[in-house]
Amino acid sequence: MTILSSVKLKTPFNRLLVLLSCFDSIFICFVILDYTLVRVFEWPFDQSSPIYAYIFPKALYPLNNISLCCSIYTIIVIAFERYSAVCNPFSYKESSNPH
Repeated sequence: MTILSSVKLKTPFNRLLVLLSCFDSIFICFVILDYTLVRVFEWPFDQSSPIYAYIFPKALYPLNNISLCCSIYTIIVIAFERYSAVCNPFSYKESSNPH
């Protein structure tokens, strides 16, 4: 969060990068929990347990896919933001700095 502490670094690009890192971190946590801990090491419960049968379809699978989709859409927004900054630098500078 050092990026957002300075006034000069509070640009839309930096905010999108922080958002992307948050979504990617959430996705990595879900992947580690599901694919590594549960399916490989069977910890804290195995795939045949009733806890996994309850948690997987209601929380783990949807949140994993939501975080993945949010990460992909954030990359698309970053690409559009960079495109507008490169192709229209004067209008981009006006729209990104409201002061």
